[in-house]
Amino acid sequence: MIASGALFVWFIHYSNANIHEVSLLDALKSPLFMVCHDGQPFNDNMLRPCPMLENPECLRKMVKDTGAVNTDYQSPESVDHLCDKTMPYSENWMSTADRLWNGCDGCSNRSECERGWSIR
Repeated sequence: MIASGALFVWFIHYSNANIHEVSLLDALKSPLFMVCHDGQPFNDNMLRPCPMLENPECLRKMVKDTGAVNTDYQSPESVDHLCDKTMPYSENWMSTADRLWNGCDGCSNRSECERGWSIR
């Protein structure tokens, strides 16, 4: 997926278009691809970019809103089951990612951290 000149690549086992049945252009215009395109960035914190791992509530909503179906025929699972499994990771990473993105507490100059950390 291309957005703002950067390449975002993520893979999920949900779809509402099959490239064997529609053209590639039509697949890229499918409801799931369009909601992914329109929803970026999924978080203002660029250390939390993924709609599945860091923002599972986004993936859950996108799949349900577009009527996408699971395409993993070997190990199918509902979007609710998948997102419920990723919630602990998301919740654990959120505080660390937000602290790193916003800079450490006490830094007087956000562009140059007192600890020498590179901030954005």
